Amino acid sequence: MVDYTKADGYVVDAKGRRQYVNRDDANLVPGTEIDADDHNQLRNDVVNAIAQSGITPNNDDDTQLYQAIVKIADEREAAGEIGFTPVEQGGIDGLTDDKVQIGNSANGLAAYVSGKFSGVFAYTSVAAIYPVAIGIDQTNLFPWFSDNKGKFYNLATREWVINAYATTTALNREITRAKGAESDLQAAVNGKQPAGDYATNAALTNEVTARANAVAALDGAKVNRAGDTMTGSLSAFNSPTLTDGVYNYSPGFRSYTNSRAGFTLFSQDKVGDGATACGVLVYEWNGQQQQYWWFGPDGSIGQSSKGNVAYVSQIPTDYISQSTYQADFDSGDSRIHDGPYSKRTQHFRATASAGDYITFPAKMGSVDACTVQAEANTDYNCKGFNTDNNGTYLHINGGGTNVQVTVLVSGTKL
Repeated sequence: MVDYTKADGYVVDAKGRRQYVNRDDANLVPGTEIDADDHNQLRNDVVNAIAQSGITPNNDDDTQLYQAIVKIADEREAAGEIGFTPVEQGGIDGLTDDKVQIGNSANGLAAYVSGKFSGVFAYTSVAAIYPVAIGIDQTNLFPWFSDNKGKFYNLATREWVINAYATTTALNREITRAKGAESDLQAAVNGKQPAGDYATNAALTNEVTARANAVAALDGAKVNRAGDTMTGSLSAFNSPTLTDGVYNYSPGFRSYTNSRAGFTLFSQDKVGDGATACGVLVYEWNGQQQQYWWFGPDGSIGQSSKGNVAYVSQIPTDYISQSTYQADFDSGDSRIHDGPYSKRTQHFRATASAGDYITFPAKMGSVDACTVQAEANTDYNCKGFNTDNNGTYLHINGGGTNVQVTVLVSGTKL
């Protein structure tokens, strides 16, 4: 709003200003028309003055225009006294309304913010060097400042110093190591033993002596070639004593010769012939005999991890293995006899009366024949009838009770 009203019905005062006038019907004065533009411009000017003073306009606060006038007046007064625009406390996001105190100190013009010392901005001594500008180099990310003499300084970060220079700890450690090395060198010069791994004359002498003794020991234990004289002695473990009879690997009838590598050479009775000896070469490891080589009287050589065996060509093709033999013949009951090809025969005694059922000791797979015979010195004529796989019925001509009979049944096993 930069001018007076232009509303219809205005009047001009003594100074030539357009003014509002009230309506006066008695004197035929129509009055000044109410113009919205006049009121809007006035409100806009008031709101603008409040906002320019740094106060946020608020319709509920009728004192804001007064506050703005006082604030602007104070700022103008301060600016007029010291000749510069004062610093406003807060007013925008990120700044707080802290109390700032500035005044002379022993070193010059200093400042406090909320009671905390912020530094000296102008030193009393002109000759003193003090920073007047600070910043960060965006390329190298190094902080910098310039002083009142116009000199520019780069500041090193902690990380840069750690990477570029040795730390005090590292320097002290290196100094300690160097002192130790120097001490060792001085000790060596003075005839003392320096620290570390090294060969002394005494150690070399001991090593040479040990090796010479080892060579001498080997020479003393060796067996010379044919024509040379043997040194040392042989130890006999067992003298061979061959007698008639069969001895299967009996240690009492062996003589041994052992090697340091784990080999054993001995002679023993031939298996199945106690009067004939065989040569045996055995490889033994970890206390266990691992492999055998047999030298027979006829010059044949047999090899086995379990002793002497026949050649494959000498083994019958129709042999029966031990497991098969046990499965076919070993029933575990003396009354039951198992044979090859799953055959089974049972014979046993029983006491029964005519018409009784006699149960077999073991169930049959099938029955080929069953015979029942009386053992008493009588004329009993006994036989079995209605025989099944579990037993048979006793028939006695003329009857009889508690007759002892012998039962023989043959067939296949279950």
